[in-house]
Amino acid sequence: MSLKQQVAIKKISDNLREGITKPLGSVMLEAGYSIHSARHPDILTRSKLWRKTFEEAFPDKVLVKVGQEGLKATKLHGTDNDFVEIPDHSVRHKFWRDIIGLKGYASQGATSNTQINISYDNIGGYIPPDNILGIPPTSFKKQDKTIEAKPLDDKAPKDQQIRP
Repeated sequence: MSLKQQVAIKKISDNLREGITKPLGSVMLEAGYSIHSARHPDILTRSKLWRKTFEEAFPDKVLVKVGQEGLKATKLHGTDNDFVEIPDHSVRHKFWRDIIGLKGYASQGATSNTQINISYDNIGGYIPPDNILGIPPTSFKKQDKTIEAKPLDDKAPKDQQIRP
């Protein structure tokens, strides 16, 4: 637990109480973190102090109670005189996503990428990476892609006419 962590978490808590929303990186800069660290806020959010602080501030009991209220989020649909109250699914989803992310139950913005490398020989054929049979690469013959010009069809609409 570092002094910078304590200062940053205190600033975040104070901002939340006052209704101020600031990017986590700017709060980290104010707390004395380097620019590099501020660009990677997960340095702070993955710390034990962060988890402990948010566990104390948002125990599971409170999350369940507030979550039940959040699941009832509604919005008005219609005009001033003729409206109906309908579920606000967007707000409900955002509500849960943020709280679950803070608690560490879900990874936020995690993506999975797979890189596929394909090798070609100098004549344009594919060479499998594990070519244990010694089979020569597949070669492709170039096809003639010449398009024959057709005469202009005066009966077709202008945007569909074929020009030579």
